[in-house]
Amino acid sequence: MIDYVHLTTTYPVSEDVFENTHWSRFTFKDGTPVIYHRQHAVWIRYYPLKGRWTITGKIITLLFDTQVANVDDVYGSDLQAFAADINDCLQGLVNIPIPDILEWEVSRIDYCFNILTPYVDAYLDVMNEGFRMANNGSRVNYTQQKKLTGSAYVKTKTDYKDNTRRNYVLNYYDKFNRLEYLQKRGTQIPATDWQWATNVLRLEVQCGYVFIKELCEKLKISRAFGDLLSYGVAYYAEAMIYGRVFKADADQDYFAYQTAKKRLGKQRKALEVLEWSAEHHRVTDSKYAHGRKQIQKAGIFPFAFLKKGSGVEVLENPLKLIWGKMVGLGIAVEGR
Repeated sequence: MIDYVHLTTTYPVSEDVFENTHWSRFTFKDGTPVIYHRQHAVWIRYYPLKGRWTITGKIITLLFDTQVANVDDVYGSDLQAFAADINDCLQGLVNIPIPDILEWEVSRIDYCFNILTPYVDAYLDVMNEGFRMANNGSRVNYTQQKKLTGSAYVKTKTDYKDNTRRNYVLNYYDKFNRLEYLQKRGTQIPATDWQWATNVLRLEVQCGYVFIKELCEKLKISRAFGDLLSYGVAYYAEAMIYGRVFKADADQDYFAYQTAKKRLGKQRKALEVLEWSAEHHRVTDSKYAHGRKQIQKAGIFPFAFLKKGSGVEVLENPLKLIWGKMVGLGIAVEGR
């Protein structure tokens, strides 16, 4: 449930602790020195002039060489064990006590869940079309802009334009497809990762510092990693971002058109809007509000439908898949 992070803390130490083979040194053009170590997909940096530390990257790879496994896949509900192992790893690199990882401040954190499903393509098809029909112009789907396949990758328009992650990114994708892409670019993929990635829909949201600030204010928590390392916070972040991107919530599943039509029965306004939407017209305007709300109340996502030939009539909402995985791990989170 945790992937990429950017963490910082201030803790001045003697440079003597870095006199081992783990660490390298570099000086920026402005004369700023940095001492750094890379371990798999994580960079640990120490800036001696300010006594500042940073950790940047896929944090679980401090402990395991994997492109697929998440914290939840390895540790289940025992996040304290995960934090303890990270602390042991960091202290092993310098051989002195350093601040508890739970106290480091977060400026980026990615929450993600690997969901096993034979309908990865069907999910991505309906979500990409749903975004296209629900978007009001304030967000951009990189997948559609670049005519790519295998994902739904949505950023705010300002972040897309500036190529940053100040706000948030929704990145739902085919994990096996992603491994194939990385392998073509020269990344060595552990053999077990191919097995773990087969039929896996990756549900990932990337939270930049602007969104983290909003998230913490809503939940009345700090930006400490210990507060944000939480299944409840992870689900809340996923739900917030999903809602903004798709104008829907966890109660609306994805339906084939005819199945949705049968579910609505004789609700005339809802059926009119449903048919209009199925013909690839937008139904976000206020004049469609009544019918659209009836559709959503019936548990149907109103902006796109499963394609004929997808092999399925109804797919559970992605947020339900996340919730189900947490329940399967024995994690108690307050109700949706």
